[in-house]
Amino acid sequence: MKIRNGFVSNSSSSSFIIAFKDSEVCPHCGRKDPNILAAIEQSYGNDDNRVDSQGEAVLEYVKSNYAFESPEILEKLNKQIKQHIDEKYTVACISISYHDELLNSIFKNGSKSGNIKILRE
Repeated sequence: MKIRNGFVSNSSSSSFIIAFKDSEVCPHCGRKDPNILAAIEQSYGNDDNRVDSQGEAVLEYVKSNYAFESPEILEKLNKQIKQHIDEKYTVACISISYHDELLNSIFKNGSKSGNIKILRE
């Protein structure tokens, strides 16, 4: 028999702690990368897509929702969050539905290009 320790979820979404900076507008075409938080807020009707906290509130969110982690891991995560906030990144705790192709595309492309840094999956 297998016994699982830690958080178990039957959700159809994945949660992340991310850091990103708004992309610059391209001087040639005038486009810029989509803002992941704005895209989540515009995904009306899907409760699996949400921004749980952002900015300094992420530190409190981690304290409340990651209590099962070791003190060393929590300290390292808090240090990363504070560093990114100090470097003027937007830090946020988000959840994205597996079924939302647009949000998954924005998230994967942003992660691949380095515009979105995943601090915690």
